[in-house]
Amino acid sequence: MAERIKVMQIIARMNVGGPAVIVAELMRGLDSSQFEQVLITGYCDETEADYLDEVATDIKATRIAGLGRSLSPFADLKAFFGLVSTIKKFNPDVIHTHTAKAGVLGRLASIIAGRGAVRIHTFHGHLLHGYFAGWKTRLVVAIEKFFAARTDYLIAIGSEVKRDLIAAGIGTAAQYSVFFPGLPEPKSFDKADLRKRLELDPATIYCTFVGRLTQIKRPDRLDRKSVV
Repeated sequence: MAERIKVMQIIARMNVGGPAVIVAELMRGLDSSQFEQVLITGYCDETEADYLDEVATDIKATRIAGLGRSLSPFADLKAFFGLVSTIKKFNPDVIHTHTAKAGVLGRLASIIAGRGAVRIHTFHGHLLHGYFAGWKTRLVVAIEKFFAARTDYLIAIGSEVKRDLIAAGIGTAAQYSVFFPGLPEPKSFDKADLRKRLELDPATIYCTFVGRLTQIKRPDRLDRKSVV
């Protein structure tokens, strides 16, 4: 029997949200007879729900302190050395990083560990707009350019994300694949019946916001009279 391909998934934290759902489904979707997988992640903030605890209880993970959302030179350095050690022990054939911080630390650790793994990075979004300004954005671009040149495959969650990254000089078009998150077919409802049950005015147009209440998601664009 041929040896299974070793795949290491690295993500900063598995907080409830799109990236965590995609990583969990990706791990479930790989044939266990052909792939041996390990998930490396940090801890969620106190204000966040952990997807592994709340939903994906079947997915096991190795936690590395300092790999979470917060930036701290000491904690990040500790997480980096933890990643190097873990990569050396597991000796993966493929290292797939997700999200910005894990993408930087994970790919740098894979280079330092020197195990020759194929490097893949998924951009679930990017930090080019709305997060930083001026020199900080230029620094983000420079860092991503450096690691894109040392990554075998880049995946963008959506065509617009890919266009933005290529326009910023991050990677080449040949490196990219575009992935669209899969969603189950929505249930159909009778609008008139639903409005009646929710006691909504039949003549009023209602808007709702679904997502994290954070500025980058722009919930402020909803009209004040909309139902949130």
